[in-house]
Amino acid sequence: MNRKIISIIFTLAVLTAGASALFAEEPVTIKTLFKLLPEKALKPVFDNFNLDTANRDSYIEVCDEKNRYLSLKSKYGFEMCYWDVKGGKKLILVSYDGAGSGVFYLYNKGKISETNDFGIKTVKEQIKKSPAFQGMNDLIRFYPLRDNTSLAVMINQLDCMIFKWKNEKFVRISDYVLKETDDEADVYSILLSGFVKALNAHDAASCLQYIKPEYIAFQCMDMLQGRTEQFICKLIAGQTENIGYIAPNRLEDIKKATYSLNPNAPDSEPDFMIIIELIDGRTYTYFPKVENIEEAEIYGLPIQYLYLVGAME
Repeated sequence: MNRKIISIIFTLAVLTAGASALFAEEPVTIKTLFKLLPEKALKPVFDNFNLDTANRDSYIEVCDEKNRYLSLKSKYGFEMCYWDVKGGKKLILVSYDGAGSGVFYLYNKGKISETNDFGIKTVKEQIKKSPAFQGMNDLIRFYPLRDNTSLAVMINQLDCMIFKWKNEKFVRISDYVLKETDDEADVYSILLSGFVKALNAHDAASCLQYIKPEYIAFQCMDMLQGRTEQFICKLIAGQTENIGYIAPNRLEDIKKATYSLNPNAPDSEPDFMIIIELIDGRTYTYFPKVENIEEAEIYGLPIQYLYLVGAME
């Protein structure tokens, strides 16, 4: 009798351990996290949103598991993504159009709760310090960049702050900085040298610092849904004498980028060109188009800043 009892207990223990191991190995995906979101994270999206988790899949527009990104069929532009945290935790961003529309949640062992840790409190403080922040009816959008490492915050489409995920917290990158004494030629040089440096580092997020915020919002975030590298590659398309227009498929295709003054430009306008050499041996010329922010003086923004732009599609 004792042997039978011991055998039964041992069998149950093995089955229980096996089931636990199987459950533990089940991966946490962006769709898993979407189904665990609290109701208050979803109510602003649809007036008649069926919050039953069994029906949530029907609202999904894009589910990009590789880049941890999900968006819904919504006029509010609902998006979410996540970053890994030690111990199997996940930091989740839920974002949609509207004032102050960015909420962070922490997933831990099947449960989700709001958080302002991981540098998020500092991010929000820096937003309030932006010259573009008015303090009333501000349009602030947290954009997940589909590279698993970065976050863009758009403030009234006048200022775009870029944060990188480093050592489990968000850290702002601020490489494009001007002094009041910089004249127009200095600004062109600082703008293009910084952009070229980011290209050579194959760093799409850093490239965004040198691009006009409004252009980023429409082309990169809305049209391409945060596919930043694809956005940069399209922006820097150029031409060769023999092949015509050309663009890299990815930034790692760039062997070297350099900039110089365009010798054929009119004397009245500074005009630069960027020479891009690809790893396959081809070389082409990209002629940057540069603009300022027209409303800069009205909103009290630094008026000497210039930014790269491209054609609106």
